Amino acid sequence: MNNVDDLRLRLVQATAGPDPAENLKRLGERLAKLPHRPALTVLPENTLVAGRAETIRAAADTVAGWRKRLTPLAKLADAPLVIGGVPIRDGRDGIRQCALVLAADGTLLARYDKRHLFQLRPGKPNGTDETALYRPGRTGPVAFAWNGWRIGIAICFDLRFPEFFRALTPPADIWLCPAAFARETGRAHWELLLRARAVENQCYVAAAGLCGTDVETGFVCYGHSLVADPWGAVTAEAEPADREAVLETVLAKARLADVRRQLPALAARRD
Repeated sequence: MNNVDDLRLRLVQATAGPDPAENLKRLGERLAKLPHRPALTVLPENTLVAGRAETIRAAADTVAGWRKRLTPLAKLADAPLVIGGVPIRDGRDGIRQCALVLAADGTLLARYDKRHLFQLRPGKPNGTDETALYRPGRTGPVAFAWNGWRIGIAICFDLRFPEFFRALTPPADIWLCPAAFARETGRAHWELLLRARAVENQCYVAAAGLCGTDVETGFVCYGHSLVADPWGAVTAEAEPADREAVLETVLAKARLADVRRQLPALAARRD
């Protein structure tokens, strides 16, 4: 790193299938091949299981159950690991779609239950409706602290709700967004939304995108993992954009302070 206040970030762009064990095995193999240096690591939404509703229901587990299976991945990251779209059992029949943040030793640092559930042409043969499978989160945004950074967590469809990001007080230095954006909406809105949330909140926004085609549903994911800085500039992008890739970059705390000092928009807010 260039400065002790800087943050090394790793976005793992991945595909996923219907078998959680196979997905975990492949993720572990990919992380093990990376150069060994601690980096805050973000995996995409639905990276542990992708498929039809019955497939996801069968894979749903408790937080404790997922922690046990995910701790080896966190150890490989040697830094907090953020996993989005984890199906967590909620009562007898309910499921919530969660983001879990695990320390390298498996300690749970944060849990966020996805607040906004994705719908695209609901009820149509080619539509998607997460409300038919998941219960929405009941709390506002969640943040955790690491190495002097305040880190907010959002999941995919949350990007369309700017008030959700503004509700976090004090504001985040960086928002992490595991996502499984549809190729259709991604082409139109993905970069636009990420850059807008960065500008509005004068912070970094980093999104890890699922890529590939769901073998059970045919849903095509957009990939295109990227980082936008507090000025709204895209500072890093996955290559290739639509296939598996690992994006590693360093975020500068000085850049964050400089933008907020030169254009004190957050201080000028009037609720």
